[in-house]
Amino acid sequence: MTSLSLLPVLLGFLMGAIGGAAIAILLKAGKGQRELLDATGQLSAAQAAAQLEKSRREELEAQLEEARSGLTELGSQVAVAQEREVKAEQLIAELKQFSEQSKLELENRFKALAAEDPRIGDVRGPGLMIGVEMVKDPDAAPDNTLGSTLSASCAEKGLLVLTCGAGNVVRWIPPLDVERAEIEEALGIFQESLLATR
Repeated sequence: MTSLSLLPVLLGFLMGAIGGAAIAILLKAGKGQRELLDATGQLSAAQAAAQLEKSRREELEAQLEEARSGLTELGSQVAVAQEREVKAEQLIAELKQFSEQSKLELENRFKALAAEDPRIGDVRGPGLMIGVEMVKDPDAAPDNTLGSTLSASCAEKGLLVLTCGAGNVVRWIPPLDVERAEIEEALGIFQESLLATR
């Protein structure tokens, strides 16, 4: 058996005896050249691999926990955004229903006033924006001064209404959060102002 074939046996014995410490072995090769061989024992390599694996696993677990935390936060933000969207959709649906009901009530009240007062011509408009056209006679000739007079009279009583067109249309634009009691109060002021201009 050559000395090189005994080397693995000797290394194994030394590694076991020293407990896996690094062993530097100086080998003689042909023509007097030397090579340095750094041999690390199997136990030491296994320990290093286990330590590296443990360190890597801890790092991955920390990254996973950070990702879970981020996902939890993101999930919370998504849930809050969805809740806001649902509430906004509900609010829009409620406002739309309220607007349609209020528009119908306002139009009916203005048409009832028109049946009593021939100076109200047409009642029209989208949503809660309603225009009440003022006319001089039943033939629908516009009354450009009556709209301005009504607007000024209503303002004196605390109700702001605008005129549009040639000044003959009184425009109602209540806020979306208007209460029914406020609508009733505004209609009362308008009717009182209309009666005062006769």
